[in-house]
Amino acid sequence: MTANTKARSVVLILAATCLVVPSALAGGPRHYRRGGHAPAPASDAFRLGIGLYEPDANSDFWDATFFEFTGTASSFEDTSVGADFLLGRGQWGGVLFSLEHVDARADQGYREDPGIVHETKLQITPLTVGFLFFPAGRRATFAPYLGAGAGFYWWRYTEVGDFIDFAAPLEPIVFDAFESDGVTLGYYLIAGLDVPIRREWSLFVEGRWHEADDELDEQFEGLGTLDLSGREIRAGFAWRF
Repeated sequence: MTANTKARSVVLILAATCLVVPSALAGGPRHYRRGGHAPAPASDAFRLGIGLYEPDANSDFWDATFFEFTGTASSFEDTSVGADFLLGRGQWGGVLFSLEHVDARADQGYREDPGIVHETKLQITPLTVGFLFFPAGRRATFAPYLGAGAGFYWWRYTEVGDFIDFAAPLEPIVFDAFESDGVTLGYYLIAGLDVPIRREWSLFVEGRWHEADDELDEQFEGLGTLDLSGREIRAGFAWRF
């Protein structure tokens, strides 16, 4: 995906959010208590979660990496953490502001000499805004939700450890470190379930499907595109206020 295509995708998602949010939040039947008083609006929420993230690793760079070194995309399945602020707007939806961090790492050796090992690390920090829609309402005993969002994805890719110096006559084993980092536009889809346990607290579980990539530079310049896309499963709790 080119930078222009990514930018268009982000703009389209944000534009759709701006169009859908007002209509979704304004829609739906209104119920009033006896005496003509409207019920209190659904609360805002602060959420904390932890989960697992596995990169898709669908790019020429990843293909070349797995051709030369051991491992697959599943080798990089690792921990993700995140904090969200859900700005509730009525019974049916809300705007979700998210800050996440993924720290995926794996030890890799040469296919022809697995004993020469280095650590590969992929760190991704998305800062996004999205819209959630609750088909059964936010006050349901079990409240499923769907949504989409977009934002900035900060990333850093590093390889540290032992390598073969193929440029030297005897091809010695040397210790070295390589790094590339950047920030790119990306977007995600989300599906989850929120389960209230008290008036102020609830539990949630969700899946996110991230889509982002960027060109490698610095010590990896010219080696192609780094696919940052992946699947994330996260669970946590929410404090509603």
